[in-house]
Amino acid sequence: MRIALIHSFYSSQAPSGENNIVNAHIAALEKKGHEVLLVAKYTDDEAEAPLYKLRTALNVATQRGPSPLEALKKFAPDIVHVHNLFPNFSKTWLDVWDGPLVATLHNFRPVCAAGTLFRDGHACTECIDFGSHRAVVNRCYRGSAVASLPLAIQTKGGIANDPVIRRADRIVVLSERAYGMYVSLGVDPAKVSLVPNFVDEAPFAPEAEPGRHWVYIGRLSSEKGVLTLIRSWPASEELRIYGEGPLLEEAKELVVNSPNISVLGGVASNEVPAHLSEARGLVFPSECPEGAPLVYLEALAAGRPIIARNGNSVADDVAAHGTGLVYSNSDQLGSSLDSVNENWAGYHAKTINRYMSAFSHSAWTQQIEGVYAEVIGRTGKK
Repeated sequence: MRIALIHSFYSSQAPSGENNIVNAHIAALEKKGHEVLLVAKYTDDEAEAPLYKLRTALNVATQRGPSPLEALKKFAPDIVHVHNLFPNFSKTWLDVWDGPLVATLHNFRPVCAAGTLFRDGHACTECIDFGSHRAVVNRCYRGSAVASLPLAIQTKGGIANDPVIRRADRIVVLSERAYGMYVSLGVDPAKVSLVPNFVDEAPFAPEAEPGRHWVYIGRLSSEKGVLTLIRSWPASEELRIYGEGPLLEEAKELVVNSPNISVLGGVASNEVPAHLSEARGLVFPSECPEGAPLVYLEALAAGRPIIARNGNSVADDVAAHGTGLVYSNSDQLGSSLDSVNENWAGYHAKTINRYMSAFSHSAWTQQIEGVYAEVIGRTGKK
């Protein structure tokens, strides 16, 4: 099968699991013998050009700009898989390309300028409920009204006005929560497939003896709930926090007098398996809905239980499959940790089972190949 993947890579200044996922998908498809073309724009490179911010703002607002059409016509793929067009690709080409097309929605950007449905410490659906102009009023993108304006223009009209959702023959979502959200907003459920991401099991050591400490690995920003986690962490347990972001210095200040909590800064993606395999488990305190955080899949591959705050996609999966425990408020955190410690072996077994059945290389490949084959067969286009 000839498969073209389209992705605008986010800046390395804001590390993105989405970038890593796309690269992993390419490697997995090629390993199965498919011929894969990556049509990409790299923000790190694009940003060096004169007037980049202005040109990109116009591109986002008008949905016009760089197009992958020339590369697609030359490659003649059996199917095109769009991952991310923001901010470096246009969307007008979607109405021109008439071949089979699949699109993955990694976040909630079609209806939210920030992509998170989260603002000022709580869930936010103002743009859905009252109109996308609320993104400008609330400075939702990078804390700037000016930066938020192009996205507010692009998302005006919501789901019905989104070119990717309108054009795609199949929409891929990564979690039950995302599926429910998009269907509730009007996407035809017959058009949506739940295909979770995967991680390669090779770097992990699921049978290693658990460490005494727990880990948080992720961005240090308000929606991730890391400051609340620090303030409510019990003195009887050790916590190591890995990550970068706008709250890094504040997090370091908070733990100055907490000998059982360490804020250790950023960690390279290839170092995450070792940190998880050496830990007792992962703590996931996010206060926003989340898409499908890669670190959860990595914790499962490492055989490490998860303690997740209620209200996000990770907590949904933890509760449904018993891969750890979910807590609803800070008062429940300590008791949840105690319960997992007491039955660590049982939770450990469930994490490995969940990984193999849903988030392994083979599980993902089988599902995505099925989606591709169905779309190609149904559209009748090659």
